[in-house]
Amino acid sequence: MYCKLKKTEGIILSDTLTLKHSKEKWDATSISSLDSHISFLIQENEYIKIKEIHPLKKNISYNLQYLQFLNRVIDDISMSNVIYVQNIKSFLVIGSSIIESIFYYLVVSSGNRKTVNFKSINKVKSQEYKIDSKVYNNEIEIFEKTTHQLNTQMTFDRLIKIVKSKKLLGEKFKRYAGIKKLRQLRNKIHIHGTEHYFDTDWNNFSNEEYELIKGILFEIFTSKPFKESKYLKKFNFLK
Repeated sequence: MYCKLKKTEGIILSDTLTLKHSKEKWDATSISSLDSHISFLIQENEYIKIKEIHPLKKNISYNLQYLQFLNRVIDDISMSNVIYVQNIKSFLVIGSSIIESIFYYLVVSSGNRKTVNFKSINKVKSQEYKIDSKVYNNEIEIFEKTTHQLNTQMTFDRLIKIVKSKKLLGEKFKRYAGIKKLRQLRNKIHIHGTEHYFDTDWNNFSNEEYELIKGILFEIFTSKPFKESKYLKKFNFLK
C-alpha cells in the first residue's frame, strides 16, 4: 500500500490512498470537513479563546483523519496477528487522546477548569538524619501567592470525573466506565510499565477494545451538539 502524493506550493499533501495492484481509491474526509463538524461543539466563549480553540480543533481533525486511515488498514490489509493487535493499540491510544481533548474542552468551556492562586517557587531538602538506625530527609516545597488565578493541569481521570459529575455530555451518555477502561489501556503506550507476567499488548488489545473505542467515539461525534452537521455519515467507519 502507498499514498499518492502531490505537491502544492512546496508542501507535500496526501489525499488518496491506493491499494497496491488495485485501481480502487479511497479518500479520507478532508480536514476542512472535520473542522466544520467539530465546530458545532468546539466554539470560543468567555472561558476559552481562539488561540486555544484553533490548535485544539486542528489536532482533533488530524487525528480523526488518521483514525480513518487506520480503520481502512485494519479492514483491508492482510497482516500478521501481532501487527493487527498493534494497529488496534494505535487506534485506541489515538482515539483516547481525542476523547481526552473533547473532555478538556467541555470542562474548560463550561467554567469548570480548576485554578489556584499559589505557585511553587522552590523546594528545599534537609540534611539526612537518623531515627532508630534508619536514614531520613525532609523536603519542603515553598509556594508564593499570586495576584491572579493560575490554571492547573488536569489528568484524563480528573476530566472524566468532572464531565461525568456535571453531565457535560448530557443526561443520556452512560459510557463512562468504558472510557475509564480506555484511559487505563492508553497508558500501555509506556511499554516498560508492566505490572505482571502477562501484561503484554497481545493480552491487552483485541477486537473487544477496538469495538469499545469506536463505539464511544461514534456516540460522541454523532451526539446532540452535532445533529445539524452534514458530515455525520463521515463517522460511519466508527459503527
